[in-house]
Amino acid sequence: SVEVDYYKIRCNNDFRIIIPQNFSKQTSDYLEQITKRYTFSELDGFIVYDELALFDMREPQPEINLHKVRFDSATSVQSMVKYIEISNVFQAFDCHDQFLIFIADNALLLQVSEDGGVTIRINEIPVEIGSIFFNEAISFVPCFSYHDSEDVILFTSSNIHYLVDRGGQFNENYYGMKHELIDNILSD
Repeated sequence: SVEVDYYKIRCNNDFRIIIPQNFSKQTSDYLEQITKRYTFSELDGFIVYDELALFDMREPQPEINLHKVRFDSATSVQSMVKYIEISNVFQAFDCHDQFLIFIADNALLLQVSEDGGVTIRINEIPVEIGSIFFNEAISFVPCFSYHDSEDVILFTSSNIHYLVDRGGQFNENYYGMKHELIDNILSD
């Protein structure tokens, strides 16, 4: 007997077994978990989420890949967080400039324009990348803000990774910065 690696994806309220061209245990675990939590369907041979075609299932062994998306600080201010990278990102099948991210019971849709600009929607509501400023040393704590509101959304997930500069003035022991950050986080 031969052991076969497969993905278990919940579509149309039923589990579907898919034998991919390229198997990844991490992708397998993520797909099973995320398709249990969100409503995916199969339509005309494609795995679809909210009318966005993600994977072509017409092939006997489809290619299924998850991607990474990187956000850089839009300001020239030096910060201890250099950029954010989000893993386990879905890319639209027929539109390679659309990405879908699931975080904290929300679906983020990213649309990259030809000029490199990014439009972000959280559950179909337009948002933009914002920053929370604790002090001059910690200037880029990324968040999202609604276009028509001052409210911000700060997500946390095991799929979000921050490149943090820990040298020089950004070292947590530099002028007691670690205590200052904790004081700011715990203050009202």
